[in-house]
Amino acid sequence: MPIKLILTIDRKIRRFHLDKFVHPDHWVGKPPEYVKSKGRNKHPNGKFLNLHLNHKLVEAQRIILQFEQEEIPPNFKRFKAKFFGYERQDFFEWHEKFVEFKIRENVAKATLDNYKTQAEKLKSFSKEIKLKEINYGFIQDYVQFLKDKYGNGDNTIYKALVYFRLVFNFAKKNKVISGDPFEDIVLQQKVKPATYLSKDEVDRLLKLYKADIIGQSWQNVLRMFLWACFTGQSYKDVVLVKYSDIIRVGEHLGLSNRRIKTNVPYFVPLFEEALYLLGNFPEDRDQVIFDSISNQKTNQYLREIVKIVKIRKHITFHAGRHSFGHSLIRKGVNRSYIKEILGHSSEAMTEHYSKVMDIDIINNLKDKWHEKNGEHR
Repeated sequence: MPIKLILTIDRKIRRFHLDKFVHPDHWVGKPPEYVKSKGRNKHPNGKFLNLHLNHKLVEAQRIILQFEQEEIPPNFKRFKAKFFGYERQDFFEWHEKFVEFKIRENVAKATLDNYKTQAEKLKSFSKEIKLKEINYGFIQDYVQFLKDKYGNGDNTIYKALVYFRLVFNFAKKNKVISGDPFEDIVLQQKVKPATYLSKDEVDRLLKLYKADIIGQSWQNVLRMFLWACFTGQSYKDVVLVKYSDIIRVGEHLGLSNRRIKTNVPYFVPLFEEALYLLGNFPEDRDQVIFDSISNQKTNQYLREIVKIVKIRKHITFHAGRHSFGHSLIRKGVNRSYIKEILGHSSEAMTEHYSKVMDIDIINNLKDKWHEKNGEHR
C-alpha cells in the first residue's frame, strides 16, 4: 500500500504521496515506529524507512512553522511547492523536458535548433536559474542584457522571450510553479516592410543570368536567387531541393516538399522561368539541383550582383521569397492558395505579403488613372 502524508488546513484534507510502499502486515503507523523494524513481520528495511518517514514529518512541521513565522497563510499549493522542492527546480532542467516533449510532437528541426540557441543565450546571462527566481525584474534584466551584450533588436528579443515563456508555462502546467511573471511583459513582434524586387528588377536579373557574363560562383548564386524569386523557397529549402522533388500533375510540372523551417507541406507550379533555371533532368533524380555555398557568402555575392543591374535595395537571399509572395499578390492570386504555395503555417503570415509598398500603390493608381473605356491611353 502507498504511504501518504495527510495534511489538514481549514478542515480540508489533502494526501501527498511519499513514493514509498509497505505491506499492511508491516505497518504500525505510530511515530517513531511507523513500520515494524524488529520481531515478527518486521520490515526488511524498517529502521531506515522509519528514519525517512520521521524526517518527512519533521520537514512538514518545519514548513508549517515557517508559514506562521512569516505570517504567510498556509495553503496546499504553497505547502506542496516547498515540501517537494519545486521551488528549487532549475529552469534548464525543464528546458530539457520541454524539448523532449516537443520531439515527441515531431516539431521541425529548425524549431528545436532555435530552442537550443535561445537556451545557450539565456545561460550566458545566468548559468543557473531557479524557477522561483523568475519574476518581472529578472525578465527586464534579461531584456537589457540582450540589448547590451548582443545588440538585439525588438524582434530578436521578442523571440527570446517567447521561448522563455514557453518553457516556464510548460513547468507551470506540470504544477511545479505558480504565478505568471510575464503578465506585465508586453510581447509584441514588430512587422517590418519586407524588401522585395519588382517584376522589372527580377527581369533584369534574369537577363543578366542568361547573358552568362559573370563568374561561375556568382552565376550559381544568381541562379539560386532567381529560383527563389519564381518558387518562393527560402535559402534552407533551396540548398536541399532535389530533382526528385519535381513532380508532374497532368501536363504541368510542380515542386512538392515540406518547408524545413515549419515542416508544412507546399506545392508550387513551375512555369517557364523556373523551368529554364531547372535545366535538364539528370539520371540521378536524388541529386540536389543547386551548387550552394554558405548563406553568409551567398548574401555577400548577391549584394554585388544586384549592383550590376543598378538595383539599389539592400538585398538578402530571403528577398527572393518575398518577391515571389508579392508577385502572387499583385497578380490577384487567392490568398488561401498563396498560403499553400508558400507553405505558411498560418493566414497571418500570408497577410504579411499583402502589405504593399508605396510604389505599388502609385503604379497601380497610375495605370487606373489613364484608363479610358477599359483601355489605356
